[in-house]
Parts: sequence; structure tokens; C-alpha cells
Amino acid sequence: MFISLVLLAILVIYITSIKQKAEAFTVNESSYEEKILASGSLTLSNNIELRAPVRGLINSIYINEGDSVKAGDELVSMDTTDIDLQINELSAGKAVLDAQLSELSSTLYPNAVQRLSQAKSNEATALKNLENAKFLYEEGAISMDQYMETRSLYDLAKSETAIARNNSSALSSNGSSRAQLTAERNKLTAQILSLQNERSKYKLLSPINGKVIEIFSAVGELEERSTPLLTLIGDESIIVEVPIDERYISILEKGQKVLVSTDAYASEKLVGSISSISPFVDVDTGTILLNVKLNEKRPYLIKNLSVRCEIVTGTYENSIVIPERFIFSENDSHFVFLLEDGKAIKRSIVPVLNNTSMVRITDGLFNGETILLPNGLKDGDSVKALGVEGL
Repeated sequence: MFISLVLLAILVIYITSIKQKAEAFTVNESSYEEKILASGSLTLSNNIELRAPVRGLINSIYINEGDSVKAGDELVSMDTTDIDLQINELSAGKAVLDAQLSELSSTLYPNAVQRLSQAKSNEATALKNLENAKFLYEEGAISMDQYMETRSLYDLAKSETAIARNNSSALSSNGSSRAQLTAERNKLTAQILSLQNERSKYKLLSPINGKVIEIFSAVGELEERSTPLLTLIGDESIIVEVPIDERYISILEKGQKVLVSTDAYASEKLVGSISSISPFVDVDTGTILLNVKLNEKRPYLIKNLSVRCEIVTGTYENSIVIPERFIFSENDSHFVFLLEDGKAIKRSIVPVLNNTSMVRITDGLFNGETILLPNGLKDGDSVKALGVEGL
């Protein structure tokens, strides 16, 4: 019996002296980029369909499919015969009015002023004659008929002055005749400018630098307004569409760096940035859509290609960063096993968790400490650390 107890004690001592083997990690401060991992796909953002701006015949097509174009290049012209006829008719009418206004200023108005001056002089002479006739009539030197004839001549001169004054006023810079001609000319000018502006639409210009992908029309065809004529793709057209969980919206900003990679070229990470953030949440998926513009181009970047994205939401210098697999959770709290005197010691930490393999720790760990992979460990276990020099 005594021997059995001794053997049992030896066995317990042996078992408790056995050290569990656990992978270890030494904590070091480093620069850390906090990231959100997501998947996305490539799309063509500047795939532009150009349409007929007006109804008309295609007069010329200056490009072929596959041609490169620059912004402002003329691509298609449409027949302008009808609109040119309208512009010419209105221009002829405007020329007549311009000539009338010119004649009014150079000839009609000066003549009217001269006639008014002459009429005023004639009226003054007629008034003086009337005053003389009145005196003679009162003295009995002339008859009533003679006096009344002189008065009639004065009334006529006065009437001619009023007519000359009205005519001169109408032809003056603020007069009704000039105003009417000016209003008619301005109306025609506005109509001509409107048609000229409309005529400019008969030339279809490239809005971007890019390439002609497809042409839908041909010279001589009659196209209705808004009919598709051709499709362009822009030089800066490749973007990544990334649906991302709405819970991240508070830490996402335009301009944040994004690293993009593909399965076929997993080791190559292309640099881009967030160019836009959707203003609404997809109610079916609970995601918001990000557009990521790539700063680099590769031949393998084709439409609808699936990619992996690492969205950098912050950069932290001198940070404590550990592998996510060394963290375990209990009751919504987070812990690691610290290596102290050959034992696994449970310690509470405050991690900034995301879906990346490396996690930044804001509290609970210090530079130089060693942590253990928690698989199978309990607080206080004796541990043989693996992967740490000197242990």
C-alpha cells in the first residue's frame, strides 16, 4: 500500500513536471497599417455611350473602332443643310434691319432734326407776321379776311413744327421708330445665336481621352435624336467596385490607400485609393459600395476580374502588433497567454479587431514580452515555448 502511494506521488510529480509545447511570439513595437479586408471586381468607369444630339443624316465619321482619341477631337459630323438655310434667312432679315438702323442714324435722323429746325424758324416767322397783321387789322389797314389768312398760315406752320418734332423724336436714340427696329433686330439676333448654338451640336466631340470601342452608325444614315452612335472607353477607366459591411462606414474616407491583388498575381499588390463612397446602404446585403481608382495599370486587369482589397484606414507608429491567432475570447473579453517563468499566464488585452491576420493592441501588452498560442493551454500551465530564441 505504501509503495502504491509512493508510485502515485511520483506519477503526479512526473505529470505535473511535463511542460506543454506552445508556439511563442515575441512582442515588438513596429509601424502598423490598420486594414479592412474585402473582395471586389474590376469595372470600366468611363465607358461612355455617345448619342445623336439631334435628328439628322450622318455626314462624316472620322474614326474607326480601336482608334485612340483625345478630348475635343471631332468624331462624327451631321448634315447641317436645313439649319444653315434657317440661319441664312434670319441673317438676311437682320442685315436689312441693320441697314435701316444705319440709315436712320446717318441720314433719317439728321434730316429730321434739320426739318424740325426749319419748321421752328418758319413758325417764328409766321408768328411775327400774325402779330403784324393783328396790328394792321386793328388800325383798319387790312381786312378781316387778310388777317384770318395770316392766322391760318401761322396755324399751319405751328402744325408742321409739331409734326417735325414728333418725327425727330421717333427717330432719336430713345425714339419709338428706332426702338421698334432695334427690338426686331435683337429678336432675330437671339434666334440666330440659338440656331448657331444648336448647329454646334451637329459636330460630335470626344469628351475624354480614350479609345473607340464600337461604332453603331454609318455615313448617310438618318439617325433620330438620342440614338447611340458609338462607345468610348477612357484612359483612366479601370476602377474596383468593393461592397463593404456598413459597420465600417465611420472609418472610411475618400483618398484612403487601398492595396489590390488578384489570385493569378497574388504577390503583386497594386496601389489605389478610394475615389467615391456610395451615399446609401444596400438593404439586401447591408453593404455600401466603394469605388477604388488604381494608380497602376497591368495588362491582366480586365473587366469583371475578381480582386482582393486591403483598405488602409490608419497608420500607427510604435504600435504593439500581434498575430490574431494568439488572441482568445471569453464573455466578450479578449485575452492572451503570457510566458512568465515557464508558465502560461492569462492576461486581458484590448485589441482593435478587424478581419486581418495581424491585430493592433492598445492596452495589456508591452514591448519585449512573449505570448503563447492558446491552443490547449490553461492559466498556469507549464510551457515549453517554441520558436523563441533562448527558450
